Amino acid sequence: MPQPDLVIFDCDGVLVDSEIIAARVDAELLTLAGYEISAEEISESYAGLTFKDIMLRVEEKSRIPFQASLIDREEQLVDRKLRSDVRAIDGAREAVAAVTVPRCVCSNSRSERIEFMLEKVHLLPFFADRIFSAMETPTGKTKPAPASVSASAWPG
Repeated sequence: MPQPDLVIFDCDGVLVDSEIIAARVDAELLTLAGYEISAEEISESYAGLTFKDIMLRVEEKSRIPFQASLIDREEQLVDRKLRSDVRAIDGAREAVAAVTVPRCVCSNSRSERIEFMLEKVHLLPFFADRIFSAMETPTGKTKPAPASVSASAWPG
């Protein structure tokens, strides 16, 4: 089997356990706003989506209008919870260390959040300046642009 030129890691749910932390905050905020939902349902039905996209889908489904200010509140609450609770996914450090070709991270999270989480779990040295946020691309992570940007930014 040919060796890849580059390995692109997702961050949330692959390197760090941030997805369940965000899902708990999202479920709490949506429930307080009138749409009862569990963190597990958020994880199962909306994994990989931004809170804004989750809100839009839930609004469409439930016809409950949400205030845009929930997005800023969610960001603040998730950041606070991540600072205290984020952990590395079991085996992530070993998996990253085993990669012998260039590697980078591409995530839906903000660059600052990605760097903070990787630093907290001692994975930042593996990626240094090779961190790409989907928020810095026009289409977000569910489209191929962020991975393409990650790959094209890599010399080789």
